[in-house]
Amino acid sequence: MIKIITLSDSHGEFTRIYDILEREKPEIVIFTGDGTSEIRELSLVFSNIKFYIVKGNCDIFELRYNEIEQFKVDRTDIFITHGHLFDVKRDMKALEREAENRGVNLVCFGHTHIPYSAEKRGIRYLNPGAFRDGRYAIIYIDNDKINIENKEIGR
Repeated sequence: MIKIITLSDSHGEFTRIYDILEREKPEIVIFTGDGTSEIRELSLVFSNIKFYIVKGNCDIFELRYNEIEQFKVDRTDIFITHGHLFDVKRDMKALEREAENRGVNLVCFGHTHIPYSAEKRGIRYLNPGAFRDGRYAIIYIDNDKINIENKEIGR
């Protein structure tokens, strides 16, 4: 079983993320934008963890990361984006179309700051909510089974 922590919209929460990574001990971190500078620094501190990072609409000057990424973990095909390119604050239609066109199993995004977890047409969608507000999610992947646990910490 592979343990993944998914974070979004951290907006400067280096210390609290550090504490979560120390406590949870994930194998992978997925970060879906808006706070890439602290996540990049954490990726250097936690060199034993694989980080997948995309930039968000507030990461204006970030040149190291793309706005979308797609990769495989075990047999699960994962698509990550911040969400602003797909107007997720309005609705999920554009993101759902993109996910279907890509043939992925799991989509992780952020931008709205509101937790969201759903399955549509065999694709799982996850927005962990804003880490700035103490929200994150843990994804467990075991072969092609995906289990998601939403978490919240106090401020």
